Amino acid sequence: MRDSRHGKKQEYRKAFKTWFGRSKDDAALALEQRGFNVAVFERDDHFSQRKQGYGLTLVYNESGPLAELGLLKLCAKEDTPSRSHYVFDSGGSILGYFGNSFPLPQVALPQRGNLRIPRQALRKMLLDRLHAGTVRWGHRLMGYEEHPDAAGVSLTFENGSVEQAALLVGADGVNSLIRTHKTLDPLKYLGVMIILGLAPYRHALLDERGFYTLDGTHRLFTMPFSKGTESEPPTIMWQLSFTGLDEQQARQLAAQGSAGLVQEVLERVRALGE
Repeated sequence: MRDSRHGKKQEYRKAFKTWFGRSKDDAALALEQRGFNVAVFERDDHFSQRKQGYGLTLVYNESGPLAELGLLKLCAKEDTPSRSHYVFDSGGSILGYFGNSFPLPQVALPQRGNLRIPRQALRKMLLDRLHAGTVRWGHRLMGYEEHPDAAGVSLTFENGSVEQAALLVGADGVNSLIRTHKTLDPLKYLGVMIILGLAPYRHALLDERGFYTLDGTHRLFTMPFSKGTESEPPTIMWQLSFTGLDEQQARQLAAQGSAGLVQEVLERVRALGE
């Protein structure tokens, strides 16, 4: 690219090396569409190694970022909405309700509001549109060094490789290594533990519907996660959040893995009613 303002012509290096979380893919695609040379460094060895994580809520906007990336209609096809929500107390009494009381008529109406799709579904859409070789799998970043005089950055990876970049973009999550290297203020534990999981389950009451159960210290929440087929049930996401653990206790619980977390959930939800 050239900048000819004030009669000056300046060459800009079109090289971006990026290493970050899910947002890496949409940023990388946007940069590639504008002609930049991009490399995405993934610590995962392959696409399916990443856990599903929380469902994504996206804004449907015909002139927004998804439309600019050419993904809006694809995301709309994956939309798994929850159009009504019930809130219960621990005894099963209804505390509140919001949303549509009855199914919407099956007519062609303009899409409105938000879209909810699985995180991995959007990730695959983005990866499929990146140039071949853009994603470098199996690259866990160990550190980096900035070179102000050379206007670049050196990246060092666990596999021993070293890469040079004009710019490093980091959005690698709450436990960001890049953030740590910047020595920003330490993260603060908020005192809330959240455990979530996915379950294949088909039931009329769960069709486009979310449920909340509250008791003052716990919140159990379910919502549609992904669509099913005639032979396969849809997937429901459940989430239990609660207070009462200090940071050390929360870390110890998280370290128990899936089996230990599920057992903790089962013990805590016994008091929340059927």
